[in-house]
Amino acid sequence: MKRLDPHATFSFADCEVDGFATQPRPTVPPYAESILRAAGLDPGPRPVELYPDPRTDAKPAQDLDGPDLLRQRIPLPEEPAFAEPPGDEPPDEVGDDPRPGRPIVVERTEPPIVLEPRESRFVPPSPEVRKRESEVAKPILLAFLRRHDDVFGMGRSQLAAGLPVLHLEGYRVARFFRAATFSQSVAGEPVLESRTQTLFDANWNVIGITRALYTPRKLSVRHRRVIARRVAVVWSRWYFQWMKAALNELGALPASAADYPKTTVIANACIDDIGYANSSLEVTIQHDEGEGEGKVRLADLCRQGNAACAASDYDPSNSGSFFTCEGGGCQPTPSVIHHELDTFINSSYCS
Repeated sequence: MKRLDPHATFSFADCEVDGFATQPRPTVPPYAESILRAAGLDPGPRPVELYPDPRTDAKPAQDLDGPDLLRQRIPLPEEPAFAEPPGDEPPDEVGDDPRPGRPIVVERTEPPIVLEPRESRFVPPSPEVRKRESEVAKPILLAFLRRHDDVFGMGRSQLAAGLPVLHLEGYRVARFFRAATFSQSVAGEPVLESRTQTLFDANWNVIGITRALYTPRKLSVRHRRVIARRVAVVWSRWYFQWMKAALNELGALPASAADYPKTTVIANACIDDIGYANSSLEVTIQHDEGEGEGKVRLADLCRQGNAACAASDYDPSNSGSFFTCEGGGCQPTPSVIHHELDTFINSSYCS
């Protein structure tokens, strides 16, 4: 695919595409033209509009401290100014006037502050057109995935069935892209943390997929590990965001993020406990990222397809204080993840 689109970038999890992004194109892809015509939509190409580059030219009207924004105190013209307080003046009609009969002094700037000039010619489509576009979003994504099944690995059966794992939840049209939001389910069961957006450019080229697209095969024994990894990523991120302010107030946070003590979190680890906070386990990681850091290890728990586990081992009723079971597998609870990370923070930042 990189030969066809040199701008394409990917992220991976367990050897499966976890995210995809590329640049818009000036032409409508062949796989989308017939779908657009059948829906009564214009299949002709549209000009490509990219996000504007940062501006470096001078903007004197936006210099809030400059001489062009002198502040003036002027009275509102609705009431005349009085030299002396009025005597028996009848009450004003507005009951909450703080100083009846006196001018209200306001502070204004001149000229007005213009924070960001808008020069957009974007006009959202009508509700009727937007509805028809929403109905072609999934068929166009399906056609794209058929052309690149060697990359995204959806499989012939899923593609032939029309991607029953994806369910359109929302569609919107913005200035620089169209966005279709999908939920995912496998065998009638929703997949945890699987909500994804597919982005199209103005010409209906697929330019972004924000999450992994699941199939029964990808959620088999080997691929089910992705879910536990996602749980660890989500709750670890929340915990570090929560702790950052406290570490800063304690004076324990380095001035530069490049100097923050780091750790490598390993999900599905083969250990005899629910989690380890400090481990010197030697690992090999793509691009050598995090190999030399300390390791937080989270246990590999029972899941569907593991011959060493019975179905009752990963039944939802088997959830407890240290692990939760759902979707055919078990993973450590957020409290376990936070406990191991808290141990790492205390030893690395507060010792």
